[in-house]
Amino acid sequence: MPGIDVVLSRLADLAAQGRADEAVATFDLLAPAGAEAVAALADGAKLGPLVASVARRSAAHPALAASRAVVVRDAVATDLLAERTIRRVRAALDGASCRHLFLKGACFRETLYALPWMRSMVDVDVLVHPGDGLRGFLALRAAGFAPAPVERREPVTDLLFRQVVFRPPDRGPALEAHLDLYDDRAGWRIDPDGLFARAATTPSGLPTLSWEDHVLHASVHLARLAFRQPLRHVLDVHRVFATRPPDGRALAARAREWGCSRALGLTLEAARFAFGTEVDPVLLRETAARGPGGAAVRALVEPGRTDPSAVRSRRAARFAATLLLMDRAASRTAFLADKACTWTLDAAARAVLEALPCH
Repeated sequence: MPGIDVVLSRLADLAAQGRADEAVATFDLLAPAGAEAVAALADGAKLGPLVASVARRSAAHPALAASRAVVVRDAVATDLLAERTIRRVRAALDGASCRHLFLKGACFRETLYALPWMRSMVDVDVLVHPGDGLRGFLALRAAGFAPAPVERREPVTDLLFRQVVFRPPDRGPALEAHLDLYDDRAGWRIDPDGLFARAATTPSGLPTLSWEDHVLHASVHLARLAFRQPLRHVLDVHRVFATRPPDGRALAARAREWGCSRALGLTLEAARFAFGTEVDPVLLRETAARGPGGAAVRALVEPGRTDPSAVRSRRAARFAATLLLMDRAASRTAFLADKACTWTLDAAARAVLEALPCH
């Protein structure tokens, strides 16, 4: 029997495609201990709802089927709350004529997965055009979204990188409103006007990134933390290639513009290792990590492993890897200077906040 991580990848991919009978047949071949291990690994990789959709139908593992049915119920409830938050955000921003794009799960839940609740979501992400930022903030406040308490580790970084975390008016996932696609503006050259010019829409009419930009956004997102992210993001990229193959030439050219060719190449390698994603060999060659540090970059995703989350977890290692994943030396220098400034400010801000009396 293949390793547990290989089984997890296979089950998640089959479930995402809606091939439930094949997935259940594969799951029922597992020994009880193996089935429990796959379910636990799925939860850690943020693929719990996908595997639960399979396990709840298992005849060979009735106890696990019962417990996973609860996971499915919770996933459906969470998705309904997320959908309500998405509708409210869209109505508020449309009402204020604010240009905006929904990111990641808000788009993927209705485009890449057999059922929306199969794509787990921690929060709702929306990109507001920088020119409409203040109007968008006021529109969200008027709609009942309140800025979340300052409980995050880097309050000054959030402010400088122009992102605000909101609580919804009632139950539901948090909203992250961004004025930049990604916070490391010093390291990546991402043109917001280009993002909005290439924007697409989901079947329900949500404005979102183009598919090439979705892949690049996932690559930058994974790269910033040295690929120590749930396998869910790699599955997203695999599902994009499986259902809406992006233009390889446009993808490679835009990666060069953003300065994230290395990050894209490693993301594609991770998708190939984990899910057997079919990628144009020319695209792989154009995005392969070469030159100084190339071997270290490629080592981030170990051949034979399907979970990039297994990468070293120490902050220093992640920080060094992020530098290696930037294509340009100038980007690395700017990134270092930017981090030195914001870390200092964050330390001072935390000291002030901790000194304030509690009420």
